[in-house]
Amino acid sequence: MRDLDFQQPDFVEKAYEHWEWFRNNQPIFFSKALGGWLFTKYEDVFELIEHRLVTSENEPYLANKEPLVAEYFRQTLLFTDGDRHE
Repeated sequence: MRDLDFQQPDFVEKAYEHWEWFRNNQPIFFSKALGGWLFTKYEDVFELIEHRLVTSENEPYLANKEPLVAEYFRQTLLFTDGDRHE
């Protein structure tokens, strides 16, 4: 099973290719790098958000992550609510 590798030199440069691979091959998987489950398909993420399973209220999840990983996810829509989300 493949995992995210934020240290991979081309991770940012080829981000769309990496995420496409995950959507097509591992749409839901446990990432050791993140220490949690990762959902890569829109429909799955939408369902999580719709049921308020993933919100900024759950940010303590990021507290024990690598600083680079935590900062990356704090900037995503999943961890922003209210005015910051727009």
